[in-house]
Amino acid sequence: MFFAIPRMIGTLGATLLLAGLLNACGGASGPQQMNIKLDWRSTDDPADLSSAPIAAFNRAKVALGTFADLRADKTRIGAGHDDRWPVRTTSDLAPFVRTEIGKLIERRGGQLAASDPKKLLSADITEFFVREDNLYQARVTLHVRLTDAAGQVGWEQTYDGKSNRWGGSWNPDNYQEAYSGALFEVVKALLGDPGFLAALG
Repeated sequence: MFFAIPRMIGTLGATLLLAGLLNACGGASGPQQMNIKLDWRSTDDPADLSSAPIAAFNRAKVALGTFADLRADKTRIGAGHDDRWPVRTTSDLAPFVRTEIGKLIERRGGQLAASDPKKLLSADITEFFVREDNLYQARVTLHVRLTDAAGQVGWEQTYDGKSNRWGGSWNPDNYQEAYSGALFEVVKALLGDPGFLAALG
């Protein structure tokens, strides 16, 4: 009896250690997947956005046009554990991005035209991804266009927003915070672009 107990404890400890190693390597449970809802979880202050184009924006009577998701895999928005564990969403990305960009512009003082717009602000989403690798590293890329009411493109530019966030591993809140930060950086670059101000007229 005195010898059986240490052997049992040793066997149990070895089993737990092996299970932990297999789980860390993805061997015990296999690849995992997370599904999250697209929610805005920014820690950034809209006051940090440039107000330089706001007066011209309001005079130009701008409304939001079409936002299109051009990514090949429209459900995949991130990955964890060396890209082996996908993060997906069943939310529709394009309306989410369109809505949050509109909210940020309005919070900085912009007035979106409710009727008879003279210009339309549209965008193609070419990247929207958060990679967890020590940090939550997010990247959002939008090709933005300003057109007249007839759809004639008067100006266009591509913006690349990035953000890095600390946080506990495999946490949906941290993925949401990271992509929100990257999208905020896209809007920050847009409003701070002298080319956009000039295009507003």
